[in-house]
Amino acid sequence: TAYSHSNEISKKSLTEASKSLLSSLKNKNGKISTSPQRSNSKMYSDVNQFWAQSGAAYTPTLVVTFGGLTAENYYYQNTEVWKHPILSKFVPPTVLRASSVRRIMAPEDEFRDDDAAAAAKQLLDRGINVNIGAHGQREGLGSHWEIWSFARGGFSPMEALSTATINPARYLKMDADLGSIEKKKLADLLILNANPLENIRNTDKISHIMANGRLYEAKSLKEVHTGESELKPFYWQGKPESEIF
Repeated sequence: TAYSHSNEISKKSLTEASKSLLSSLKNKNGKISTSPQRSNSKMYSDVNQFWAQSGAAYTPTLVVTFGGLTAENYYYQNTEVWKHPILSKFVPPTVLRASSVRRIMAPEDEFRDDDAAAAAKQLLDRGINVNIGAHGQREGLGSHWEIWSFARGGFSPMEALSTATINPARYLKMDADLGSIEKKKLADLLILNANPLENIRNTDKISHIMANGRLYEAKSLKEVHTGESELKPFYWQGKPESEIF
């Protein structure tokens, strides 16, 4: 199998759709990360103990939660995604509005992202590495949604931030270069206008982006201080459909 072969060649692998105990049993070689989340939010002690000893990580992927409505549904309902001050600059309105304007509206208890996050918190408290997944949903904003949903499930702001920074870096053994701001690490980072430790929703209040040591304005990707490069217009900008607001 893929996971046994990964053990033989000392490579990590990822199991998809971990709906049963079998997926947890695959963790015994310590080179597995499971994703998406287990379908039940009840985490039994024997599984938690076994998982903690396996060395495996957990990537629940809250934007595609099993058992009910997802984190993606939740933030479509509770925020005006199509008006996002950064995302709306980089995604055609006809694409962005299609999912976010005519959105599902449901009672709070129909959403399962916080329940799945609460189950992940039990694993985190046992020392298991928990990471964001985001699944490619909603062009980068999905990563923020997962951070926010971990906080909805009981993670502290710092624990939630770690799921998108140092935790995955450590699991992928890239923490010598990525995952935190330290001397000799790669100069890839976000500069925020507000403190996410005070309000986790501040993670997307991005002022500037530094990529490979070069600094860009978040809303325009215009390079500042380190150079003068500018982003060329997208194919859809300047056309009538790009004026839909």
